[in-house]
Amino acid sequence: MERRDVEAYAGLVSLENMIRDALANTELAWLDEEQIKQKMRPVSIAYQIAKMKHDWQVRKSGEPYFHAHVKEVAKISLIELPNPTIKRVLVGLLHDILEDTDITLQTIENLFGKNIAHDVDLLTKQDYEYYFGEEDKAKRESYTPTRQKELLNDPEFQKKIANNRSQKYFATMVQEWSEDVIRDKIADRLHNLRSSTDLSQEKIQKSIEETEKYFLPLLEKNPIFALGVTLMKEDIRKLKRYVKNEQTKEEIAESFDRILYQIHEK
Repeated sequence: MERRDVEAYAGLVSLENMIRDALANTELAWLDEEQIKQKMRPVSIAYQIAKMKHDWQVRKSGEPYFHAHVKEVAKISLIELPNPTIKRVLVGLLHDILEDTDITLQTIENLFGKNIAHDVDLLTKQDYEYYFGEEDKAKRESYTPTRQKELLNDPEFQKKIANNRSQKYFATMVQEWSEDVIRDKIADRLHNLRSSTDLSQEKIQKSIEETEKYFLPLLEKNPIFALGVTLMKEDIRKLKRYVKNEQTKEEIAESFDRILYQIHEK
């Protein structure tokens, strides 16, 4: 067995052990060992499929996307948020698979059932064109192919569509998502916030603003998400301190460079 296969197997065993510990007094409480293994089988399948399909992806840090994000989201769902279940772990492992890979919704449904497929589908953001307003669609259709391409590459237009995307995505979350799926999104957002220090300060600020503007106000309306709100606010506070410290470092470096330049000029 190759080293990467050994590491993958060890990661799966570690996750299964976490599930056993977390659900020992709830979902797995009255099951014998054979029944527990049956319960774990979909976890093994989801883990291996997600690892294989995300294998080509890496994060900004250079870490493999599956281990650095996907698996961590499943662990947050299992360990940090209330009322964990094996279904929520499955959705955590599969939450990005439709958006980032060639696997189909029908395949997810065939392997894990309609409920899991439905929840994974809800968590999947659509292509940008889905978030065009009527005015933007009409404008684009009136342009030549070359002008359409220029429009799509225009930073201001991209920013507008990104805002539309966030508004529509979170509005859909309120209208159509179950509490379980919102819980899955909390786990995803928590990990994205915690791991965003590898991004530029501009992208970190964008993530903070989107969370504070769209996500937190929706969560605060329902007391069932109180723990998720508390964790998210704490992560945002840490991120803001990080950004402030980085800005201070940059200012000190710039001041030092100016002093050196002035000394050199004299």
